[in-house]
Amino acid sequence: MINIAIFSVEGRLYELIRIIFKKADYVKIRKIDKGINEVEQPVLILTSCNYQCDLSFCSKKFYFLSQNKAIPFFVLRPIWVKQVIGVPFGFFLCPYLEYRLSKVQKRILDLIKEAKFCASSAKYLPLFHPMSKIIMAQRRIVEDPKRISYLADVCEQLKVSTSWLSKKFKDISGISFSDFLAKVKCCQALWELISSDKLIKEIALDLGYMPLYFSQLFRSQFGVSPSFIRKQLIPEIALMNTF
Repeated sequence: MINIAIFSVEGRLYELIRIIFKKADYVKIRKIDKGINEVEQPVLILTSCNYQCDLSFCSKKFYFLSQNKAIPFFVLRPIWVKQVIGVPFGFFLCPYLEYRLSKVQKRILDLIKEAKFCASSAKYLPLFHPMSKIIMAQRRIVEDPKRISYLADVCEQLKVSTSWLSKKFKDISGISFSDFLAKVKCCQALWELISSDKLIKEIALDLGYMPLYFSQLFRSQFGVSPSFIRKQLIPEIALMNTF
């Protein structure tokens, strides 16, 4: 039996994971609440992000993942479109670290990627679907936020104009391209603040921001400065996890 640990995945995303592995009788998905010891030898950890930038939720999740980095983990992010658009609910599968995966781990990931709910699957939306380019734009951002700094970066890849993508992105998703990009980049920054020893300046520059602007943007998303994460929040979480 292959065990997969499910951490902080709820609602529709959790139901989709259950559906994906329902016919794979060799896979057992197990929700965990406190520690990785709740699951016997998991081959993967699946977690999620709902774009809400809830500091308490996100920081505890990333701290847990940082303490268990030896086990490959992947983040499920919902595709962000207005419900009235009529696009089926789906998700992006996002890596945060590069892993050398075993054959078993690759097999599990292939099951997820080939599911009709996964944006990377050909079964999700055909390329000629009017929403496909917006979903492809979101996918470019969530799968590798460091490579995208401007609207033009995505337009060049999708072969569309900046005015078209800017308008359609807002119309279809209900959030502007820049706001969506900021949420994803700040989420990546929070992970690096918690899981690495990189200087805050270095994290900012890697994400394509000048340090002062990055600090302001991060505060607008999480309500605190990047330095607060390092100096106060991480020690508090670490202390809580010692009991």
